[in-house]
Amino acid sequence: MKQVPVYINILLFCILCSGSLFAQNRPVLRISVENTETHVQTLYVRRFSELLSERLEGSVEVRFFDSAQLFRDSEVVGAIARGDLEMAVPGTWQLSRYVPEIGYLLLPDFFGAERMGTDRFLESDMGRELLTRIEYNLNVIVPGKWMDLGAAHIFTTRKQIQRFDDFVGCRIRVAGGVANKMRVEVFGATGVIISWPDLPPRIRDGTVDGLLTTFETIRSAALWKDGIRFAFLDYEYFPQYVPIVSTHFWGLLTSNQQRIFRETWDELALQQRGAAAQAQTEAMEVAQKSGIIITVPSDLEIHKAHMVLQDHRSQIIRELGIDPDFIELEDR
Repeated sequence: MKQVPVYINILLFCILCSGSLFAQNRPVLRISVENTETHVQTLYVRRFSELLSERLEGSVEVRFFDSAQLFRDSEVVGAIARGDLEMAVPGTWQLSRYVPEIGYLLLPDFFGAERMGTDRFLESDMGRELLTRIEYNLNVIVPGKWMDLGAAHIFTTRKQIQRFDDFVGCRIRVAGGVANKMRVEVFGATGVIISWPDLPPRIRDGTVDGLLTTFETIRSAALWKDGIRFAFLDYEYFPQYVPIVSTHFWGLLTSNQQRIFRETWDELALQQRGAAAQAQTEAMEVAQKSGIIITVPSDLEIHKAHMVLQDHRSQIIRELGIDPDFIELEDR
């Protein structure tokens, strides 16, 4: 039997070692989302993770985790700061405690409006300043466009809300955010913050009379089975998801890898927006077929409610802690 030359063995050993070192040294990108695996946001963030790994040709090890397997969205900012996570896509309502100015999107200015109002704002000088503050306060990179959840409305159990006066006396669950709580309270309701896992039993036992959410969220949990019977389409606000990436991880990428990352994210974010809109439309149809009665307030009613909220605008700004210098940008 012929012996393999020593130099070939050495060469093979070097190749194996270099491959092992490459695997060990390539950056790791752990992506966390809170939503379940079938949620429209989860589907597209997962697709982003797959496409990014493909386009970076394995130079980055991408790991995707849904259903809060790693962290709840309320925990991701701290996790990124500690180095326990590289990327998350939390809802805007999760970030206002770190960046009070993001609460601007919850002001009366955006009440009764759909996403186009938010898009115009983010493209303005104030919007660009908001993105700068998010990146600075959280020490993160916002790599591109925000993903959509969809317009949020009021859903109730026993009491059908047909006009804004009907809010009086209701206990309405909100996901979080001082502005969301204050908004329903301006109309005479009591805002209650309850975590999502605890919500269905609180609906069933009458702890709350309703909640502020979207049709897709109602559909995803089949909340009509827990007692949700009515919907009031007042477009309270338009919740979105903000991509945030660790600056440490970002610094490990080459400029070309960063470009691919941004382009891939924006491509999927735009696709997700269309899918989110379709999901909300389909979810509304499912809700109606499941017995939920929908009330659509008139444009005049929305206008009157908007004016009532505007009377409380300054108070909401103070409660949110929005920087006065940021508000001054309105006049530019």
